[in-house]
Amino acid sequence: MDNLVSILNFQNLNSEVKATILRHIQNWGIAFEGKPSLSYSVQIYRNLQQESMSTQLRMPAMVNIEIHRLEVSPKGSFRL
Repeated sequence: MDNLVSILNFQNLNSEVKATILRHIQNWGIAFEGKPSLSYSVQIYRNLQQESMSTQLRMPAMVNIEIHRLEVSPKGSFRL
């Protein structure tokens, strides 16, 4: 997540790349709301909302409903 945020600060970042990164962060921020183990994504999303990137985060989120059921097993693999 930190790497994505640092890429957003590149001066000559392609606008399509920037929009894609912001869209994913927004989707994760919304999808992971209320999941304590994934709260860092929500925190990053809220920080970006408060910064200058807030106008670019207002596009409708395209969150897949299935992501809300996503769980991480103790071994780090994902399962639905």
